[in-house]
Amino acid sequence: MKMLLAAAALLGLCAPVLAQPVSAPQYFGATPVTASAVGTTAATTATIPAVTGKTAFLCGFSIRANATAAATGNATVTGLKTGTLNFTQWTAPLASGVGIVEPSLGAACVAASGQNTGIAVVSAAPGAGGTVSLSAWGFYL
Repeated sequence: MKMLLAAAALLGLCAPVLAQPVSAPQYFGATPVTASAVGTTAATTATIPAVTGKTAFLCGFSIRANATAAATGNATVTGLKTGTLNFTQWTAPLASGVGIVEPSLGAACVAASGQNTGIAVVSAAPGAGGTVSLSAWGFYL
């Protein structure tokens, strides 16, 4: 009986630790990283740089752009394990606001193609009178 009570007490002490939720992308030992860039008429790149002995992960990005006239182009993400990702980017005309590209990459973050590999997010060129801002975020593990 004493043995059973001791086991129950021990499990009671462990239960709160086991019940803690784990939410991505908070990985033990991960180092957060952000990258940001601004541009005008040409394509603009924000790069999560390579770090020796670490794998970079991309958790999300944002591209916002406008220009004198509306335009549509292809934004890309390179350096990923799964290959290049392509996104249609709409650039809004100045009179109507800002075109926004903020895709969901799912619950998990996407890994670089290997250790010591950077991840680049490249906007489409907004064109004449253009302004573009780019941000990317993730972590190293």
